[in-house]
Amino acid sequence: MTPTSSSFFSGCGGDLTGQSGNITSPYYPMSFPAFSDCVWRVKVPTDRYISLRFLVFTGINGANSECSLDSIEVRDGYSSEASLIGNIS
Repeated sequence: MTPTSSSFFSGCGGDLTGQSGNITSPYYPMSFPAFSDCVWRVKVPTDRYISLRFLVFTGINGANSECSLDSIEVRDGYSSEASLIGNIS
């Protein structure tokens, strides 16, 4: 997959299409910028599905954090109002 991004810094969101790809946070494995709001939109043909695998998710206070500031949302559509499929925080 090749991202197309219009974010205010490199590696923070974009549109992904294609057979496979990787999504990482900006500056990974280093800390990402404060107040980052990265939106990745993944689109596949209607006869295909998307499979997501998270290898690492470390919140602002570490891997076992209960902090709700850092999260990943997966939605069924491009809108923030689209049905929520899952949430990691």
